[in-house]
Amino acid sequence: MSRAPLKMNDSSVFKAIPRIAALLMTLAVLAEPVLAATGSVLLSDDFESSTPGARPDGWSLAGNISGTSAVVVSGTSGNATRLVQFHDDNGATTANNTLFRAFPRCAFGSCAARADVKLSSIHAAFAMRLTNGGTPTSGPSWAATVLFQGDGAYTSSPSPGALAYQQITVGAGSYELTNPLVTFNADTWYTVRLEAYAQTQTYKVFFGPRGGSLAEVTPPGGVPFVRTTPGERVDSLAGITFFTSNKVGDASADLFIDNVSVTASVPVASSVYDAKTTPKNTQLQIVQKVVTAGTDQLGKPFCYIQDDSGGIRVRTSVSVRQGDRISVLGTSQRASDNGVQVLRNGEREINASSIVQEIGTFPLPTALGVSNRDAGGSAFPQPPEGPIDTDGYPFQPAVWAGSNGATGGYDQLDAVGLSNVGRLVRVWGKVVWADNTARVLIIDDGSKVRDGSALPGGAAPPAGIRVLVPPDVPLGGLSGRFLRITGISGSVSQAEAGAPQGPSGNYIRNVRVIRALSEPFIDSNANGFWDPNEIFVDTNQNGAYDGILVEGVPGTTLHTRFSPDGVALVEGEPFFPLGVFLYDWSSYTQQEVVNQGFNTVLYAVTGADTPSLHNLGLMAVPYATPDWLAIKNDPAILAWYLYDEPEGHGISPETALQEYQRVKGIDPSHPIGMAHFLYDALSNYANAEDFVMSDVYPLTAPGPASIWPMASHIDRVHAIHGLGYPVWPAIQVFGGPETEGGKWALPTPDQARAMTYLAMTHHATGILFFSFKPQYPDLWAEVKTLVAELKQLSPFFLLPGREFAVGQSDPSIQTRGIQVGESGLIMAMNLQPYAVTSTLMLPALPAASLSQPFGGGIVTPVNNTLSFIFAPYEVKVFQWGQTPALQ
Repeated sequence: MSRAPLKMNDSSVFKAIPRIAALLMTLAVLAEPVLAATGSVLLSDDFESSTPGARPDGWSLAGNISGTSAVVVSGTSGNATRLVQFHDDNGATTANNTLFRAFPRCAFGSCAARADVKLSSIHAAFAMRLTNGGTPTSGPSWAATVLFQGDGAYTSSPSPGALAYQQITVGAGSYELTNPLVTFNADTWYTVRLEAYAQTQTYKVFFGPRGGSLAEVTPPGGVPFVRTTPGERVDSLAGITFFTSNKVGDASADLFIDNVSVTASVPVASSVYDAKTTPKNTQLQIVQKVVTAGTDQLGKPFCYIQDDSGGIRVRTSVSVRQGDRISVLGTSQRASDNGVQVLRNGEREINASSIVQEIGTFPLPTALGVSNRDAGGSAFPQPPEGPIDTDGYPFQPAVWAGSNGATGGYDQLDAVGLSNVGRLVRVWGKVVWADNTARVLIIDDGSKVRDGSALPGGAAPPAGIRVLVPPDVPLGGLSGRFLRITGISGSVSQAEAGAPQGPSGNYIRNVRVIRALSEPFIDSNANGFWDPNEIFVDTNQNGAYDGILVEGVPGTTLHTRFSPDGVALVEGEPFFPLGVFLYDWSSYTQQEVVNQGFNTVLYAVTGADTPSLHNLGLMAVPYATPDWLAIKNDPAILAWYLYDEPEGHGISPETALQEYQRVKGIDPSHPIGMAHFLYDALSNYANAEDFVMSDVYPLTAPGPASIWPMASHIDRVHAIHGLGYPVWPAIQVFGGPETEGGKWALPTPDQARAMTYLAMTHHATGILFFSFKPQYPDLWAEVKTLVAELKQLSPFFLLPGREFAVGQSDPSIQTRGIQVGESGLIMAMNLQPYAVTSTLMLPALPAASLSQPFGGGIVTPVNNTLSFIFAPYEVKVFQWGQTPALQ
């Protein structure tokens, strides 16, 4: 992982950037929005403005095949106006020539392409196609195609003068003739329409005489988009092409094209500018825009998207992360942070009804440095150049710059400079006020901005701008410190900024704010902020940490603690316990522990054994006995083992709590845990431990038993404490006739593997094995393999990342997906002692194929699904990208 430090004592990070920077970053040159009241015209070309003898304006040719041309002509039989003559002499027999043009991307509703066409011969093939805007000659870009069949074998049986539609990209049967057969005549004008639906990935073909009615020639309900050999289909439309045949047996011919149009049933905003200038309460779509601020970073039911023309808020209940890319169907509005529509203030936003999410990391725009005074800016678009919304107010009101005394000083004089609300920015300044309850701090960079807000109780704040911080950022002790903050430039009403109403009863002022962000990081020194050399996930791949940077905040002195995700941090470094319960600490045991790859031991060791633990690089979870507490700062101590199964040994929760408090008073620098085997104990003893060692041993004898109780206990811990609470389950690796009279069944290697990965799919943050049993060679060898695998995969469990959605068609298959940066891990395991057939559903998979790190091989999802027969207790592990590095 990238660990590029930033020196906070370098004064250059606080130097003011000239004000012109704020002016240069703002929204694109004003232009009329492309949205219509009902739908959008994405492309309309009758070629009348193009020059005869030249290629039509705005169109391109993919390739330059000799004998093929596409030029504008002044007219032809049956058409006196300008049109395109697309000529193919069939001189090349292995490649198509393609005339194409892009249009604003469409992902919701229908996208319909229409053209008037005439073919000079029924013996040469031409076609019209809708694509996703990618390389027009590449199969993975194709969506919908209608073919005018010639003599070449495009379909399984050539039928000159017949229409066909496409099913797959290559091979026999890639095109299918219409049924009943639809034919066309040479030198006759027709109209053809392709109607594509990105969300259902289906299309329809309509055909008929120009000026007459068009009939659907595809089967009722349409046909699926063109699929590639792996089974993939596009999910949006952004290009139209016409292409020649160049097939052996086809004659030379011309395709004449006129009156090409592409329309969308739902208005398309081709840019954020278009979205921001869409009248309020208008349905619109905007497609494939990068997320600059995630819902997790903001802690709110909205995120931000941005392109070269600006940024805008998207209100959604869907969890999206910075670096994702989303397509949005929603309604334009101006709203306060809580979603209430407002007039004079708040932010322009899209209230999403549907979102298509592509998991990142996609490149983010560079955060623009702005001074405090330039944050927010004036109204957007700037009057008088820009239009006014239907309610008589600017689409994005300006932030407050002052007052002329009207309405008792609660009027608003607009700030100057172009609007940057919704953009990713970087600001800096000294903390002049902070409120941990309100999650607000105020910084000043010398601009001495008065933003029109108020402190709790109504008092005027010191000069500066408001910074809204995420819930987990500590604000104590920041006064007087210098900060550099990456976040979103925004605005809120004065009601949301603590200011009282004006005399008219209205909240008039629009207060500038910065919505602080933070890239995920491991807070090694537990001070709540990223510090140079701490590990972070470089979300925007710029090599530097982006978030709240604070000059000189000291950290704590905890030896072991847990991150918010339940990861153990030992002296600030992430640690995944792979432990074993011991009964002695002989030289043989020590060597075997090392050979097996364990990094943690429980039981058997005493305070006198720390030199050997140090030499072997092992951590211990000992009982808090006097000899251990006397050396409480020894680096071999990972955590304290308070009681083993107190619920089975007559130790009450009250007694356990008293002992917990006693040990914590002696040593507050290590966490304290207990092992539990009863379900109710997980709640009864919840106040007397910092982590849980769940020791549910599900395999008893005689007869079959389910391994599910292991997962049930882990889930119960998380239901009580939250998903980030640390659980280290003990995996059963004992049993047989000699164990307690044969009460326990000896797990098979497959069962041990299944239990281990079952724990990991349910968010275990460490794995313990009970117990030290080298006398079972096959099982002991499997434990060694499992320890090695978990070590290899541990960066996915230790580094800040995100849960990746993995669905399954059978609940017997337990799954979990994790993404860290540009890499990801998928685990799937069969709970059952019998084979199970299941389909894994990966709706947001950001990779075309997956590797199998154990056993090798590559699998390629078909339509983002993988289907398998899972053998009894079988585990499957998949990965994309490189395994992340811990350093």
